[in-house]
Amino acid sequence: LPLTGNADVDFVAGMLPHHQGAVEMAQIVLEHGTDPEVRKLAEAIIAAQQTEIAWMKDWLAKNQ
Repeated sequence: LPLTGNADVDFVAGMLPHHQGAVEMAQIVLEHGTDPEVRKLAEAIIAAQQTEIAWMKDWLAKNQ
């Protein structure tokens, strides 16, 4: 990602792909994993990260 010089914008923009990757990894676990504890963690990650992704997209739309 190209840096803008605005630390807040750069941080949020850089965190988006990180969070999206976490959701994708968790979805793979739900598709193929069998351990109940790992599946529970994956579900929690998806819920939390999707909420944060939505917040970050909204924030970037207002602050870029």
